[in-house]
Amino acid sequence: MAEENRKLFASKGIFSLNVMASPGSGKTTLIMETIKRLKKDIPIGVIEGDTAGSLDAERIGKENVPVVQINTGGGCHLEAQMVNSAAKAMPLDSIKLLIVENVGNLIAPANSNSASVKKSC
Repeated sequence: MAEENRKLFASKGIFSLNVMASPGSGKTTLIMETIKRLKKDIPIGVIEGDTAGSLDAERIGKENVPVVQINTGGGCHLEAQMVNSAAKAMPLDSIKLLIVENVGNLIAPANSNSASVKKSC
């Protein structure tokens, strides 16, 4: 599915970034500053991942860029299928930079499906 996402974005001429870091490290602040500095020159869209809630997506939406929220329901990271579904709700023909703010906590392995790992997020 990740390869399908790459092909989709490439076919639309979209450069995509996956931003992953520990909670509270400044991911959203970095994304907000990037949007403020580039949105006049580059059409930007954001896929906002979170375990629950939509505060970051609401904050990003105030910058008048397309944003799609993904809630993992407690999962530690976004899966390629989640990104694919969110991308389908994004106006891909009108953006050139897609920023994905990943839930990732940098502790749980991305390929783990065990309940014990999900509880540790």
